[in-house]
Amino acid sequence: MTGCFGQPDEAACQFICQWELGQTNEKYLKLLTCMGENGCLTMQPDGVCLSSASDTTTEITSLDQIQGDWWILKGQNCGQDELWNGGYDAYPCQLESYVQLAGTGDWVRNTTYCFGQDDTCSSATINIKPAAILESPGVVRTTYDNPLYMDMEERWFIVERIEEDWMFYVWCSENLAAADAGAVVLGRARSIEDMPKSVEDRMRELTAQFNLDYDSMCVNDNTNCAW
Repeated sequence: MTGCFGQPDEAACQFICQWELGQTNEKYLKLLTCMGENGCLTMQPDGVCLSSASDTTTEITSLDQIQGDWWILKGQNCGQDELWNGGYDAYPCQLESYVQLAGTGDWVRNTTYCFGQDDTCSSATINIKPAAILESPGVVRTTYDNPLYMDMEERWFIVERIEEDWMFYVWCSENLAAADAGAVVLGRARSIEDMPKSVEDRMRELTAQFNLDYDSMCVNDNTNCAW
């Protein structure tokens, strides 16, 4: 991981190293867990949690209503400045799929993405399946049992679902070392070019409620994604 120091994509480089080599390294995982639990590994917050349960739609009362595939089409945390420096919303080919597990009835958010630039992957595919529950209307809580995520807990505050196939949500996460946040426009379609103007107008109104500029948010084109 020290080989990543000073690289433009230092954070991504280190995560890829952890993902490819750390998951099978028992000593590394024990060290990471120990450092997190004892406050030895702390990081500056990345982004600002803009929302809470009071901002969410009351129409989403079951995960059945949002099951299936959702592509990230626009985001706020895109590495554009020191406040939103993680760039999590700009990762290429981000597909979020809510899936109910056969036999148990439990839900996961099957998340697939990669690292890269300009909508092109430069890393292997990353796939995680955190457990998901609907904590309250419009609030989805996901928990990560992979040690690399250091007991991360994340909430999606779904502000509104528009015409069934489009959503705007604010996300906030915390783990043993840091807190991260962002805001995202989702669609069933792979490209924002497929978004009707009426939906785009509503998205512009919703983002403005959180002092965000819809037109300044980064755009993800998932047209050529392999999954």
